[in-house]
Amino acid sequence: MIVKKRDAQFEVIRALDEQAELTNDKLKRSACISAASRLRADSTTQRATELIDFHFGQSEKWAVIHDLRLRIGGHAVQINHLLIDDALRVVCMDSRFLSYGIELGSDGQCMAMNSIETRVIASPLNKMAKDVRMMRGFLEGRDWSPSRFGMRQKPTVCGFVLTNPDIEQPKFRSPSPDMGVFQSEAIIAKLLKRQQQRAWLNTGKLSAEALLDVAKVFVDGHMPIFPEALLLGETEGVVAT
Repeated sequence: MIVKKRDAQFEVIRALDEQAELTNDKLKRSACISAASRLRADSTTQRATELIDFHFGQSEKWAVIHDLRLRIGGHAVQINHLLIDDALRVVCMDSRFLSYGIELGSDGQCMAMNSIETRVIASPLNKMAKDVRMMRGFLEGRDWSPSRFGMRQKPTVCGFVLTNPDIEQPKFRSPSPDMGVFQSEAIIAKLLKRQQQRAWLNTGKLSAEALLDVAKVFVDGHMPIFPEALLLGETEGVVAT
């Protein structure tokens, strides 16, 4: 089930552009232009969103959240895609390099490459390790997870960086078994296989309703990229960014 869509929806960007053209309020016009610009630059691409939705979005065994931004312990955390399965496995996905292969050079530099370019990047695995730690901190101490037979179910958190399945790349040394850089087809197949194995074992699983309730915990903490007032024709509380 798709619980939250990608922020950079065409109709949303168009609505912001229209508001910028129609309003006589300079502050609101500036805010609309800024919000539309940020959405156009969104690192969560349509291609990545369609890939996730195709494999996970139509199943009631998965909850899919795109473009999740949380404030955790004073830090802003942004996840391209968050998947939650019916066994309370929380999967963070970084799809910024879906059009690239990634390689770690002998000098420690991390490079993204495809047929067009090769460029030095900050290690996405380091970012993912931090995001997973922050997400675990977000979940700790929260009395929200569903219970089964009187026992509170505990979520597990993992994170994966998706790369182009057509570009060969060396394996990354991951800080833990629950993290890694994978070609997109490989990690999707791995996640689906794990779920099939749990289904065969008939282990405890959440209902679709309980899974949706879990997903709403994350969505309720989401920080929007712009205030809804921009699309409602209001000016109060609008701040240009």
